[in-house]
Parts: sequence; structure tokens; C-alpha cells
Amino acid sequence: AKVEGKNNRIIMQGRQTGKTTIASLYLLWLFLFEKDKTFAILANKEDQALEIMNRIQNAYLKLPMWLQCPVLKWTQSEIVLSNGNRMFTAASSSDSIRGKSVSYMLVDEFAHLDASVAKKFMDSVFPTQAADPDAKLIFLSTPNGTNQFYDTWQKARAGINTFVPIMVQWYEV
Repeated sequence: AKVEGKNNRIIMQGRQTGKTTIASLYLLWLFLFEKDKTFAILANKEDQALEIMNRIQNAYLKLPMWLQCPVLKWTQSEIVLSNGNRMFTAASSSDSIRGKSVSYMLVDEFAHLDASVAKKFMDSVFPTQAADPDAKLIFLSTPNGTNQFYDTWQKARAGINTFVPIMVQWYEV
């Protein structure tokens, strides 16, 4: 559900609750039905971002042909579809998406970034979405102490940033 003026989600879930798989499928759905958008998959480690891309690619290949959109480019780290959408992967660093306009961004395991990297990352990420009022940023993470994710989470709970906080407990899955 969209909360007026708040497109971003911060989702805290325990381990093994399927958060990355669900977010991957949500991105695939958007990727198929939106037009002329850029999607970024970022994670604390590049290997993790590539693994998420692999999940999306595998899910795409399992779709019936009539639901698939023609592919213009398909690599381990990038997909371009004929609907004008592009999806790419990168590690969560301050310069991983600098200078790019990104409509949909998934950042996995954000709480596990080094504190100095996380702050610089936040400062570089928000401007990439400023041009698109419908842009969405999804932070997923398992908790990892007091850090940038925790700060963003607490501000979302207090209603003083652009994130809607979502918590899923292990027993709710």
C-alpha cells in the first residue's frame, strides 16, 4: 500500500523468512509491467547482488512465454528488456550508482555495511531517485546492532523520513 508521500520501504525480517526472494519477485513483476525504468539491485557484497539477479533471471525463465517480455541484453549483471527497462547489479558503495537515475532500487543487507560506507551510500543514493516522484527504494536487512539501517528504521517508525517501516517476525511466515 502506498502511504502518501512515502514510496520507500524499510523491511526488517529475521533470517530465513524469504525477504530477498519476495523482494526479487516484486522487482521482476515491476520489471515486466513498467516501461522505460532503471532498476538497481545492490547488496553489501557484489556476490550477493549477483545472486539476487540470478534469482530474478531464474524466475523470469520459468514464466510462460506469453508473460515474458522480449530480451535485448542478458548478462550475469544486467538485463535490458524491449519495454525500455534496464536492471543492473552493484555492491552498495558510495559511487556504485552515482550519476544514474534509478526508479526502483533494492538494497539487501544494508545493516551489514560498514558505518562510514553506509552514510556515504545514503548521501549518494537519494539524489539518484529525486527526478522520479514514483521512485521506490527498498531496504532489506536482518538486524545488526546500531547503525545507519537502525537509524533509518527508527526515523521511519517515528514518521520523520520517507520510509514506511515493515517488520516481519519469524512466526508470521
